[in-house]
Amino acid sequence: MHLGLMQGLLSELNAPITAHQLDAFVEPSLCITRLAARDNDGVRIHRRAS
Repeated sequence: MHLGLMQGLLSELNAPITAHQLDAFVEPSLCITRLAARDNDGVRIHRRAS
């Protein structure tokens, strides 16, 4: 799936997350989407892993 499509879908659904990054074809049949939290204005919230 295209990163822009995922971002648009999540935005239209007013989801509290956004698709931040797409790692395409990590394996022949596997793509990984990295998600990030969004604030109420749709701005991505930066968080560090603990």
